[in-house]
Amino acid sequence: CWVCLVFFGNVTTSISKETIFSSLVELKFNVTSVTRLQNRHKSPILFVAVSQDKSEKNTFSLDSLIFA
Repeated sequence: CWVCLVFFGNVTTSISKETIFSSLVELKFNVTSVTRLQNRHKSPILFVAVSQDKSEKNTFSLDSLIFA
């Protein structure tokens, strides 16, 4: 099973990875997991890694993900 990793930047740390996951699924993306990246001190940073099935064709069609 091949996996494609996509990184999103400037995602505030107040947004949980569960919220990001459910928002992407709601937008019809085939997401398998979302991981919040951390710095060397294990503090969360503004980047998340999103795993998708390699067959996902819409990987780069998302311009922004805005949370109210």
